[in-house]
Amino acid sequence: MNLKGALPFLTQIVLGALGLIIAWTVSAQSDTVRARIFLEKAKENFSNPSRADSMGIAAYQLAGLNVPLRGESAYLVCFVNSNRDFAKARQWGDSAIFWFKKNDNALWIGYTYRVLGVRSTARNQNDQALTYLQESSHYFEKARDTAMMVQTDISLALLYHNNLSDYRQGLEYAQSAHQRLGSMKDPPASLAWQVNNTLGISFDDLGQSDEAIAWHSRNLETENASFRANTMNNIGNTLRKQGKFREAEGYLKKSLDLAALDDHYLRATVLLNMAQVNEDLGRRSLALRYNDSSVARANVTGDIEKMRDAYEFSHRLNRKAGLWTRAYDDLQHYLEIKDSVMNRSKAEIIYGLEEKFQSVQREQQLASLRSETLAKDLEIQRSRFLLLAGLGLGTALAVLALWLFKRHRYRENLTRSREREELQRQRFSAVIEAEENERARVAKDLHDGLGQLISTAKLGLTAVRIPPGEPSAGLLSNSIQVLDQAAQEVRAIAHNLMPAALTERGLQPVLEDMIAKINASRMLEVQLDLQVGDQRLPNTVEVAVYRVVQEVLNNMLKHADADRVVVKLVREGNSLRLSMSDNGVGFDKAVISRSKGLGWKNILSRISMLNGDIEVQSAPGAGTSINVQFALS
Repeated sequence: MNLKGALPFLTQIVLGALGLIIAWTVSAQSDTVRARIFLEKAKENFSNPSRADSMGIAAYQLAGLNVPLRGESAYLVCFVNSNRDFAKARQWGDSAIFWFKKNDNALWIGYTYRVLGVRSTARNQNDQALTYLQESSHYFEKARDTAMMVQTDISLALLYHNNLSDYRQGLEYAQSAHQRLGSMKDPPASLAWQVNNTLGISFDDLGQSDEAIAWHSRNLETENASFRANTMNNIGNTLRKQGKFREAEGYLKKSLDLAALDDHYLRATVLLNMAQVNEDLGRRSLALRYNDSSVARANVTGDIEKMRDAYEFSHRLNRKAGLWTRAYDDLQHYLEIKDSVMNRSKAEIIYGLEEKFQSVQREQQLASLRSETLAKDLEIQRSRFLLLAGLGLGTALAVLALWLFKRHRYRENLTRSREREELQRQRFSAVIEAEENERARVAKDLHDGLGQLISTAKLGLTAVRIPPGEPSAGLLSNSIQVLDQAAQEVRAIAHNLMPAALTERGLQPVLEDMIAKINASRMLEVQLDLQVGDQRLPNTVEVAVYRVVQEVLNNMLKHADADRVVVKLVREGNSLRLSMSDNGVGFDKAVISRSKGLGWKNILSRISMLNGDIEVQSAPGAGTSINVQFALS
């Protein structure tokens, strides 16, 4: 889109704005009434943020020069967007503060700063959160609203406690909240619970367990089941840290009984604490059951930190129990989530820098808009015609600026998208490389360690001489046969993990050996066509192709119900083409995107790592055809 193409659009916007201004001049009182109606309907539609946003903006536009109505409308748009579009929420929050300051409405200025502060805390934008919350506290104090000052002290305490790990400073704000609460007449029970809870967790993380339990115990009298459940969990967790495991278990069980079935976050937390207590008490099987339930609940919440803690403990618990496969799976999940948290932290740092850069531009724009608004107020008194012309010109410039801004943001988003794709590709590469190294290590340990032990045992048994006819002669013979079978199994497992021939002789003989074994089993007839020449492929490509063929053949054996498969690998210049097809039952391709297993994820990850392309052709009853293209340059 260029400026010439945008002129008709801008002209229509200007004409529409002029029409709205004339209508406002004729029926300003009517528009104010309509603005209030839109504002009330927006409040009724908080469950539908998009609709509430549109109505709030309409109310703001209809409010005209009605300062209180403009400020309240802008605040509503800020609040509605605080969880879904924070940049937009900040812009509307700045606008709300501007209008509230015009009539010195300290209370609503405090509300606006608090919304932005709480959301900045959730986004880990801690410097901004601290500034917003401190400003909020200042204006609530100016408005003499003690309850909101208590709420803001709690928010500051949690910011220092959860985000900044400054427990001492967090405790000071919690104590300030308690002091303010004491000055209130009949404070709400929910507010008192929050203050006691914040003091309890602050003392707990400072290692002052007795004080923590004392503050939490004050909350046991609440009638709110959810509050009591949280309190029981907090007391149980503190008792566990003191080594009072059985007493802690009693509180945690009560918490679990009180927690709502759909409160997945709380139940995941309590279940994890129960697992830890049972591990402390030496009940490993019970700890495993509680831990499995905690992992399931954590996955339902989607909370990254909660999932990370659950999988980390699950890995440790399964490793101690000797459940190596589960421990390995838990470790994989934990490392994936840990990488996700690191990437998210990096993205938040980049976003924070971008926000600081753009905040200067926004302040300049807001200052310009404020000056323009004041100038237009004077123009209303001097000349209605000049007002119409000035507002029309301002609207045109604003639309042009918005268009240029969106164009700039589109280019930035495109660049960031490409950077994210490259970062994801590098991450896949690192994970797959680590996985292959681990496969190679385990295969070597199996072959050189366990395999040698079995061979030594067999040699020892073979050397034993028992006269024929003795009862133990048959037992000896059977034992030697079992050791032979065990040695064959160890070699087979080591080969599946990392075939030695793949490193020593290359991809072609390994694929031929794999296909020969499948054909010998008579479970499936596989036709192999290799046209790759004598020159070895790069090691990363050989490993990726081997794993893709292995995974796809495994899927076809398990799910395709086919009796014939064709595998073709062709090298043409700087490209490598792999095609695999079967005459099985086929499947719905949408299953790939919905799959929760690791099979298709591994296939797609390996292909993506090498900048390859994959095309899957399948439908129920029509067989399956998979074509993969790799660039070798």
